[in-house]
Amino acid sequence: MNLLSCTIAFCALIVISLGQELRDDVPVWPYPTVYKDNKNGGRLLVSHNKIEWLLFSSKGKLINIKDYPVVYEATKRYSDIIFNNELTETFNETKSSGLKVNFVFQDDAQPARPVLIPTDTSLEREAYELIVGDDYAVRIYAKQQWGMLKAMESLSQLVKFDHELENFYIEHVPVLITDKPRFSWRGLMIDTARHFLPLPTIKAIVDGMSYDKLNVLHIHLIDAQSIPIVVSKYPELGEKARWTKKFFYSNEDLQEIIEYCYMRGISVMPEFDLPGHAYSWGFAYPDARSTCNDLEGYFNENNYPIQPANNITYEIIDALVTEMSGVFKHEYMHLGGDELVLECWQNDPTVQNFVKNQTQIKTMQDLWGYFQVKLEKIYRRNNKKLICWQELLTFLKTDLYKVPKDSIVQVWKLVSDLKYVIEDQQYLAIMSAGYYLDKQKPDPTVPDRWLYMDTWEDMYNIEPLANISKSAHSRLLGIEACQWGEQVDQSVITERIWIRLSGVAERAWSSETVNDVEKARKRIISHRCDVFAKRGLVTTPVRPDFCPYVAYRQFTRR
Repeated sequence: MNLLSCTIAFCALIVISLGQELRDDVPVWPYPTVYKDNKNGGRLLVSHNKIEWLLFSSKGKLINIKDYPVVYEATKRYSDIIFNNELTETFNETKSSGLKVNFVFQDDAQPARPVLIPTDTSLEREAYELIVGDDYAVRIYAKQQWGMLKAMESLSQLVKFDHELENFYIEHVPVLITDKPRFSWRGLMIDTARHFLPLPTIKAIVDGMSYDKLNVLHIHLIDAQSIPIVVSKYPELGEKARWTKKFFYSNEDLQEIIEYCYMRGISVMPEFDLPGHAYSWGFAYPDARSTCNDLEGYFNENNYPIQPANNITYEIIDALVTEMSGVFKHEYMHLGGDELVLECWQNDPTVQNFVKNQTQIKTMQDLWGYFQVKLEKIYRRNNKKLICWQELLTFLKTDLYKVPKDSIVQVWKLVSDLKYVIEDQQYLAIMSAGYYLDKQKPDPTVPDRWLYMDTWEDMYNIEPLANISKSAHSRLLGIEACQWGEQVDQSVITERIWIRLSGVAERAWSSETVNDVEKARKRIISHRCDVFAKRGLVTTPVRPDFCPYVAYRQFTRR
């Protein structure tokens, strides 16, 4: 009997005996598309550190797993994750056995290093089927290595540890999971300009993202406070805009982050926010920053935009985008575009003298459009498509510039703004409105929360496509939570992000019908303990509970 026929017989047994209803005891997060187990089945006792990984073609031919580095490296990683337990040095191996995991490619035409494409809305690249038999046989079916990664994460969450009996186990076998994401873009934005985040901290965040099956890390690399990168042609740009000489990301550092993310199925999206938030540009090049001329009588570095009147501005931007395009190979790059204070340009003598000699520029909105035209040309020369914050579509009003139709608009202000972007204007979009992790009230339309961490429920309850016509649904690529960096650094960032991000992750992965907060609450408490705490990532609890992995271990802050 070949692997496929075994699967059909096995699935038939489960489908006949079990129904499908939204449950509060499913141990996998995010909630899978289909989850079936045998409530009358027993507990499968799993031997400590005994797991075999084999890879097969769709026709049952054994393949050298080392030829597929994403899966191969993940098997080593998950062998450690599954059996990681620092609370005991003894394990009860009575009546237990090792797991035998067989991966099967459903599509044999697989490259060794497949491309990550979070804008691919087919969703099949991350789809998988996972079957755990009562005979210790585990079968994972997927078209691509990315689906196999997601299946391994689900398998790792199925394996629990009984602290009294001191053994690993999987409950209610056999288990069948058929799963794929709802949205292709499931992201987290972090801000490395307001507080520098060391590589170990970023890697810890990436690990946590992989536990929640997220697939895009958006790095807001530069802002008004610092520019922690290297621009070789203009080295002083970064050297004079760092917090200290040693706190910056070399190109090699960025490539290390990209590779670390890649091996966990996560794309890296860099953002170079302009024309606003450009105060730090003036540390090395004062002529590249607008003066604001003491706007409103107080100092706020976030108000200072780039200087659009001087050629040096565009020369530096060109050098930055060109160099970073050699590091970040993705077809898209985020150019920012948010929170531009036009009054700064209005009060800048250099800008006003420039405008007097420009017949096409009548207003500051026109000047903004003029800048965007020149900025877009730089990105296009480097073969980049654009992602922008929503203001370029909802606030910029000029005949000189229109957001290109192949761009992606990131919606962040109001949940209701999404309808205008994807239905009225018919742009592709990423939804971040209501998913701001730095806010005490992420969604301004809901009542205040007494407890800060309970805002995960508000995020969980947002249905981004509510009140939007079905014809526009496909233009929403997905969801991205944002953790701005003004009040977080490496000492607190993971606990500020989690466990609320897990609520966003389930909204991005699972069906819109998975929307019962009461049932999700029990699961998210378990998820925080059995996954994040067990694996050593510092997170915040949502309810009074006892988690042994927190109580009996020393956490290492990164």
